[in-house]
Amino acid sequence: MLNKLEELKNEYEEITKEIEKVAQENDYQKLAALNKKQAKLQSAYDFWYQYSAIEKQLQEAEQLRDDDELKEMADMEIKELTTQKEALMRDIKEYLTPKDENDSRDVIVEIRGAAGGDEANIFAGDLYRMYTRYADQQGWTVETLNAEEGV
Repeated sequence: MLNKLEELKNEYEEITKEIEKVAQENDYQKLAALNKKQAKLQSAYDFWYQYSAIEKQLQEAEQLRDDDELKEMADMEIKELTTQKEALMRDIKEYLTPKDENDSRDVIVEIRGAAGGDEANIFAGDLYRMYTRYADQQGWTVETLNAEEGV
């Protein structure tokens, strides 16, 4: 995962160098295309930069652990940096996960009580409320196409 991030960072830096060359040539169409490519890679570069900074701070904190007077402070800093690193790794993993072409499309969800009588209908109602609340939290719109109350 970090290798892929490193590759994207290197690509970003190569595009940056190419932009400098193209800017001197006044080729505006090529410059616009390169700027678009660079904008797509900006997040990867930012993630790499943040990860590198946290790794450097962790190494420095590890060196401070050798000093008895600073050991406690270094331990607290290591704990905090480790938490930040874990959160950043989750963000990086999400960023590097390939996007599905269907992610922006609508979905139809059907919930049925089916066999099970009243208990199954109650559970289906709970599921409906759970999904609609989750959709509201995500900022999605929910449209009920058809609803039949259980008997």
